[in-house]
Amino acid sequence: MNYTNVNIRTNIFFVTSIIVYYLLLIKNLVVVLTIIILLLSIILIVGIFFYAVIPLAFAEEVITILPGAQDHNRPRFLDITFYPIESGMELTWFNDDKVSHRIIIDETTDKSNNTELVADSGIIKP
Repeated sequence: MNYTNVNIRTNIFFVTSIIVYYLLLIKNLVVVLTIIILLLSIILIVGIFFYAVIPLAFAEEVITILPGAQDHNRPRFLDITFYPIESGMELTWFNDDKVSHRIIIDETTDKSNNTELVADSGIIKP
């Protein structure tokens, strides 16, 4: 038996084993990095959604006219009974009733019960 031949075969096997080991290690590293990038992308998309989209849903102040509001015997006509609003704020009316409505807001200006028009919604269609 030739000892030199056996030694070369052993070295080739050892080198091949090391190459396969590192190739598998690189493959696993690529898989792990791909998963990390995917998770970071999902977190970024969800973050953008919460930062950009959610505030838009609450950007306008909306008061809903309730279904059946045309019945004057109902205790409530709107989804909210009191709504403080500052001058210059925009208010949106949503008509969930079957008929058109018009909201007029007056304020009493003096003790003689004279009123002053504060806001007029115009016709709010269902």
